[in-house]
Amino acid sequence: PPDAAVSGGPGAPVPLTPVEVGSRRTAITSASTPRAAAVLGLLLLLLSMSAVACAVFDLINTTEVLDGVKARHALFMEGLRTINSRREVFADIRGEGVWLGCELKAPWQGKAGAVMQAAGDEGLVVLMAGPDVVRIAPSLIISLDEILEGLARLETALGKALV
Repeated sequence: PPDAAVSGGPGAPVPLTPVEVGSRRTAITSASTPRAAAVLGLLLLLLSMSAVACAVFDLINTTEVLDGVKARHALFMEGLRTINSRREVFADIRGEGVWLGCELKAPWQGKAGAVMQAAGDEGLVVLMAGPDVVRIAPSLIISLDEILEGLARLETALGKALV
């Protein structure tokens, strides 16, 4: 049983961690039920994910990264507005940071999927946020050259998808 003393001899259950069960302290061991082992594994996974999430937050919550995201946002918005001035396909361009949505104008509503497919054919990954919105969601540290290349590929895809 889980609350039995562990002898430590050959073939004895290996204690994994003590846990509180009501007023009893119980050791979950390698001989415990598979369900208990699965619960323990899940708890350990969640703890490690929490540590990773905190480390990622500490990394992205720096002045350098946040300033870089602002600069990338400005470049994306300028590029998308320039594309729209030539193609007149977006009713609205919105978003925060590098998470952007480009709402298609009435003549092209319902064609976000076609734009997504054409972008894929150009080697560019964009998403749909409903049938009328093309979603752009790159890495926070995408290079400025990659943004310019992506915008060029998006414009080519728009030309192919929205005819």
